[in-house]
Formats: sequence, structure tokens, C-alpha cells
Amino acid sequence: MQQPNYEEVWGHAFVATNCPHCDWIYLTVPAQATMVCPHCGQATLEPLTAEDELPYTRPPELLLLPGISRQNMEGALGRFANEVPYPPDDLTSNNLLGRLQLVYLPMWLVDVDVSADWQAEVGY
Repeated sequence: MQQPNYEEVWGHAFVATNCPHCDWIYLTVPAQATMVCPHCGQATLEPLTAEDELPYTRPPELLLLPGISRQNMEGALGRFANEVPYPPDDLTSNNLLGRLQLVYLPMWLVDVDVSADWQAEVGY
């Protein structure tokens, strides 16, 4: 089985990756293909080969992209870090920015038409 051309199908160049620890599959951008697994944090993602069968290869109907700029994120993290009373030494906006990780969480919406008959009796 051949992997689809993700750039052609999804409109973005993706690399299919897998976590060897928890077995979750991700489509990541090439720059993040060797990141730590966002699900378990235990292992580095490994690229999948063409022989691996991917469960979902069809593109999504809608895709939510990040809606906040880096400057706004830096400001929000700085305000958060400054508002914590008695923060630990490593709670800084730079450390928080370094730990940020964008994760796509899929959600499926299903359209359906249903017709049903319902009858009930109530008694004591």
C-alpha cells in the first residue's frame, strides 16, 4: 500500500509518524517529525514507511489553525508567569514558550437524519 501524497490531498506537506511507546499515529510537518510524542511524552516519534497502513488518509473537511500570533502568545505567557504567587525559578515566559507544542486533536462531526417512534407508560 502506498502512502498518499499529503501535500496534494491535504494541502500541506506532512510526514506520517508513530510513537513506538503508545502507538499513536500523527501527521506532522517535516520540521516536527522527530519531536517527543504529545500523547505520552515517553518516546520520540518515528516516521512511518510506505508499508505501514494508516487508518485515516482522507483530508478533513475543516481544519482549525492557530488563531494567536507569537507576539500575543509571548505576552499572554508573560502575564501568566508574572501573576503566579511564589513561582518556581523556571516559571518564565521563555521557558513556557520553549515548551509549547501545537497538537491537532481530531473531532468528527456526523450528519444524520433520524426517524423514530417512541412510546412510554408511567405508573406507580
